[in-house]
Amino acid sequence: MISAALFPGSVIKVICHDLDKSGIGICKFESIVIFVQGLIPGDLAEVTCTYNKGNLWHAELNELINQSIYRREPSCKVFNDCGGCSLQQIDYKYQVQIKNKTLLDNLKRIGSLTNLPDINSKLSSQIYNYRNKAIIPVKKTKQTGIISGYYRPGSHEIVNIDNCPVIYADLNSVFIAIKTIVNNTGLKAHPDCIDKGYLRHIVLKQSYYTGEIQVGFISGHPLNVEFNSIAIELSDRFPKIVSIVNNIQPLKNNIIFGTTTIVLYGRKYIFELFCNLKFIIGIQTFFQVNILEAQRVVDLIRRDVKTMKNTNRVIDAYSGIGTISLPVSTLGIQVIGIEQNDDSYNFSLINKANNSLSSVEFIHGDVQTHLNELLNTSDYLIVDPPRKGLSDMVLLTILSKKPQHLCYLSCNSATLSRDLKVICNNNLYYIRSIYSFDFFPQTTHLESLVFLSLTTS
Repeated sequence: MISAALFPGSVIKVICHDLDKSGIGICKFESIVIFVQGLIPGDLAEVTCTYNKGNLWHAELNELINQSIYRREPSCKVFNDCGGCSLQQIDYKYQVQIKNKTLLDNLKRIGSLTNLPDINSKLSSQIYNYRNKAIIPVKKTKQTGIISGYYRPGSHEIVNIDNCPVIYADLNSVFIAIKTIVNNTGLKAHPDCIDKGYLRHIVLKQSYYTGEIQVGFISGHPLNVEFNSIAIELSDRFPKIVSIVNNIQPLKNNIIFGTTTIVLYGRKYIFELFCNLKFIIGIQTFFQVNILEAQRVVDLIRRDVKTMKNTNRVIDAYSGIGTISLPVSTLGIQVIGIEQNDDSYNFSLINKANNSLSSVEFIHGDVQTHLNELLNTSDYLIVDPPRKGLSDMVLLTILSKKPQHLCYLSCNSATLSRDLKVICNNNLYYIRSIYSFDFFPQTTHLESLVFLSLTTS
């Protein structure tokens, strides 16, 4: 039902009070909530109403009348079009305040949690050029040549970029070179095309400490021999490139990677140092994009494990390539990691061997199944689930097995809050401390770390 006060085409003045989870400005006109792309808290603007869903309206920005004191000039020239970042126009410290407010609001509203400890907020040591990875869709037409970049918000339209201010500088240089080389060949490209001879995505990874670079070309079928010459040209121009691979994704869906990877040059992986340990990282390996902040998180987890008395064993669910399990095991305590992904599990075994660590064991399989078999009350449990959070089965296992200490690392404060509501129900667990780490400056995303213990422990 359309509000009597507004209609499509209404021109009004609004003040932005907040941002939604996508970074869109939230305003109010009398009692009506209005979403306006491009506004930040404190902005006064003239907007045109476009459409509504019930009492929620969307509007377009006409004119910025008074700018917020937190508004800054974005570093990226395509910021207004690109969907990669959404907060570049906001003062960095205020970005973190906004994200911490969202975290606290979710803990209270979704989690129904009260008497919470203060959030220990950690700013990122680098607010630009902090990302060690980029996955970039690519398209080539006769009219435009190569178009490669991130998608425009809410669309499947690629915004062409030549430089991304949040990825490593070396990766920007390699990216520009790839675009130029591919543009000068007869190669075809489209992110949705699985036909033979089409490039779909470019993947770039770089180690922070060793400087090694991996380049990945994703396609529906193995790329033709012309890519061998491209691989040679890239490796000659950039000595830091030690790995160029072709990942085959033959399915027309929204999953980026396939199960087959062909080496075009060098190795199948790069080396990285993390918490003073040596890790190998492949094209599909999940590894935190902001390594400096990730190390701070793992150091904090190690310190907490060391501090908790009577901890005989640590269970690391969703252990990946061992980025938490291996550093924690250097304390001399027994650690068991559980990982379902084939590549990550295999890499975790190699990482264990490369660091000569004997007190850690990795189990290949589903967390739901193995956690129920392994978990004891005397254990310290670490969970670092995907954005969807913990499954009902994992939550039931935690409630029934009651590990004495629990560490929950999350990239989604909504699912974190939902899960903590279950875990803390009837005061079974209490929250000892909450940390936020800004792994993703210039975006709305935030990493949260919560330490809990059994109320009776």
